Amino acid sequence: MPSKRNPVSSENVASLARLVRSFIVPEFEAAVTWHERDLTNSALERFTIPYSAILSDYILHRMKSVFQRLQVNVERMEANLLSDPFVVSERLVTELTERGMPRQEAHEVVRRASMESYRTGRPLRSTLRDLGVLRYMSDEELERISDPRTFTGSAEEICDRTVSRVREMVGHEGDRD
Repeated sequence: MPSKRNPVSSENVASLARLVRSFIVPEFEAAVTWHERDLTNSALERFTIPYSAILSDYILHRMKSVFQRLQVNVERMEANLLSDPFVVSERLVTELTERGMPRQEAHEVVRRASMESYRTGRPLRSTLRDLGVLRYMSDEELERISDPRTFTGSAEEICDRTVSRVREMVGHEGDRD
């Protein structure tokens, strides 16, 4: 995307990660005869195992550099999410369906409300109210469901747990290169 700043490292990592993931296919296929230990497996493993290790190591070092230079503008991210109410459309369809509205009807209501909001500039929640979604949820629930800040679920807890676990595994050696 032309709006990205310095995307080359991340794009490089994404490309190499595809290559590393692709090495699993021949390993799965070789697993059928793994117990035979003939050259069909060992020739493959002499290539996939070292290259996977080398590329994975390179990916980790490259991403370490990306994360060390990463700038996160929380206020700007939040402003972007809150300024585009259409990021909530699928969540609204799901919530309406779970609350008893037929899925196709929920999809059509949210689609119509989205198109009306886009055309008129009115808030999405206002057009949803006009289309009768308050029969399925309270106004407070609509506000909560429509707030992108509530989308993360347990992601924060999972990330914190993962970071803690990785720090334990590397013995706090993360400052080394």
